[in-house]
Amino acid sequence: PSDVAPISAQWPGFGLLGYALRHGDDGTAQLLVYARAFSPPPHNVHWFVHVYQGEARVAQQDIAGVHPRFWRAGDILLMWFELPLRPGEHYRLRLGAYRYPEVQNLPVIDAAGNVLDDAVTIDLEPTLQ
Repeated sequence: PSDVAPISAQWPGFGLLGYALRHGDDGTAQLLVYARAFSPPPHNVHWFVHVYQGEARVAQQDIAGVHPRFWRAGDILLMWFELPLRPGEHYRLRLGAYRYPEVQNLPVIDAAGNVLDDAVTIDLEPTLQ
């Protein structure tokens, strides 16, 4: 879709391509996250988004997504989150993935496999919503 903001990040086995944010009339927003499968991990993957205003976490959602046993190299994965985001306000999102049921965060890595963080930060400026 034309409204996808590109953002690059990589986890072992898959990489983030971008996201889109669509506001509803009911005070919620749908965050669509696109990722590409490289080599499916041997474990189940769940996704999370933590929503911050300043230092306060104001919302979070975890989802299961498609089980990696169904991933094929090159597949585009779509995950969506329903979040209470009001247009015109500043939010910082932390998007990440974890092994399930262990609830062990998967590291965000660089091209050499070095750990960078445990999630990706998306800064939603009021003018970009």
